[in-house]
Formats: sequence, structure tokens, C-alpha cells
Amino acid sequence: MRIKNITIFILFILFVQLINSSFASEKQIIKTAETFNNNMLYYNAITETMRYQFLYPGGKYFPKSMLIMSEAFRKGGNYSKAINTLSECYTKYKDRPEGEEALYMTGFTRLSMGSSYFAYRTFQDYLYIYEKGRFTEDVLFDMCFTLILLKDLDSAKKASSDYSKKYKNGKYFKEIKDLQQLIDDEINRPQKNVWVSAIGSVFVPGFGHFYTGKYGVGALSLISNALFMYLFYDGYRDRDKTRMIVFGLAELSVYNYSLYSSVRNVHEYNEHSEFYKAIALRLEKKF
Repeated sequence: MRIKNITIFILFILFVQLINSSFASEKQIIKTAETFNNNMLYYNAITETMRYQFLYPGGKYFPKSMLIMSEAFRKGGNYSKAINTLSECYTKYKDRPEGEEALYMTGFTRLSMGSSYFAYRTFQDYLYIYEKGRFTEDVLFDMCFTLILLKDLDSAKKASSDYSKKYKNGKYFKEIKDLQQLIDDEINRPQKNVWVSAIGSVFVPGFGHFYTGKYGVGALSLISNALFMYLFYDGYRDRDKTRMIVFGLAELSVYNYSLYSSVRNVHEYNEHSEFYKAIALRLEKKF
């Protein structure tokens, strides 16, 4: 009987501890969720915020839990759920700091997922609704990238200039100066002529790559064409028809590709493809 009572008492203590751990303080749960998020344990961060929202549906950290959840979704690659959570947070708490942050992060999330047009519209909404908001500087900086991705370099240049004037010693001052230089270089860069590239490549394989500044690829094209031409000639000299056919076909393929790529490279050069790749890399670091 005594052993039975002790067993019941131990089970009761364990049950109380389980209840206490399940109903941890609001602040403790939120802090745990933030720790998971900061350590890239996004699934754990999401489940922890869900636990908080279940236990404290009217808790004072509820809007913050939504922000943590949306960030975990975004960093985990689930952009649609991140935006849905942010939209709900903004709708419910637009008059609170968390609602303002949710609207900014909606634009930021859309920018990170490559939806430049909707990101720009969201940033415009933010500037209209929160005229002197906490994230105004961040929005103006992010809008420069958004305009670039919308392929409006002139507006991006103006936006970066406006940022520099408004925030002379802002937290993105160095980044905006570098961005302005990139934009200026790209706008002032002369366009290349497709016909010059194509005709030059007819006589000198790899010319089109040299013409657009891709010297490594141009050198590889020139050397490979020269090599296959030599191997074809060597087969001809030895009257070896097999080698002539093999290396002749190889040379024809490489030569045709050289002509094709000489035209494609000019189109990519004129369409600022390398510039947009550089911008995308900068954005990846920011995200």
C-alpha cells in the first residue's frame, strides 16, 4: 500500500511538471522561438510560435509571435505562408508597431522572392500609410533595388540620389554609394552591335566573346577551334578519313556554336544581364 502511494505521488509530481512546462510563461516561449529562429531551426521556431498562439490567443506577444513565424517561413523558403502571416498581422495590428513592421516585411519578402512589382507597390503603401515610419529608411533603400529589378535604371538612379540627400549619414550610406556607381556605369556603358560581333566571329572564332568582354570564354573558343582545325588538317595530311570526319564534325559544331554565342552574348550584354546578376548577388547577402 505504501509503495502504491509513493508511486501515485511521483506520478502526480511528474504530471505537475509536465503541466508547468506546457504552460510556460509568454516571454519564455517567445524567447525560445527567437532562439530557434536565430539558429536556423525554422521548423522548431514555427511550432513554438504555434504553441504560444494556442496557449495565449490574447497574449501581449501575439503579434510578435506572428512576426517570428513569418520570418521562419520566409527563411525556410515558404514565401506564401510568410506573406499570409504578415498580411494577417498587419490587418489585425496596423495601429501597433508590429503591424507597421509586418507591412514593411511584406514588401521585403516579396522582393526576396523576386516579385518586384508587388514589392514596389507594398513599399509605396508603406510610405503613404506610415509617413514618418520606423522603416522609412529601409523602404527607400530597398526601393532602389526594386526599381533596378523592374529595369527602370533612371528611376533607380533618382531614388538612390533621393536617399543620399535625405540620409547623408544613413545606415546604408556606403551601400547606396556603391549602388549609384553601379547604376551610373551601367547607364553610361556603350551598346554593342550584333553585326560586328557576328561578322567578326565568322573570321575569328571567339571574337564575339572578346567584343563583349568575356576574354576567358573567347580565348577558349579560339583555341578549341584552332585545335580541331589542326587535328582535321593532320588527318588530311595522313589521309586518315576517320580522323577527318570526326574532327571535321567537331570543328563544325564548335564553330557554329561560336557564331551562335557571339550573337547571344551581344543581346545579353545589351540587356544588362551581368549587371542584374551582380544586383541579385547583393540582394542575396541582404536576405
